[in-house]
Amino acid sequence: MTNGMMKKLVLTSMLALLAAGLSGCGRKGALEAPPSAQLSENASEAEKDAARTKPDNPFILDGLI
Repeated sequence: MTNGMMKKLVLTSMLALLAAGLSGCGRKGALEAPPSAQLSENASEAEKDAARTKPDNPFILDGLI
């Protein structure tokens, strides 16, 4: 392998690792409905209560989304 090919391989590998690492960022858990959304009549009472009482814990990078 030549020196130029090795540099390209290392750079490509680093970019792939960076992309894989950044793709895992985000909030864990179930999707949340917007505050203005109406819950369907089929939703159980536990789901309705959880939707009403779940506190919002903002993350420092939420402004970027």
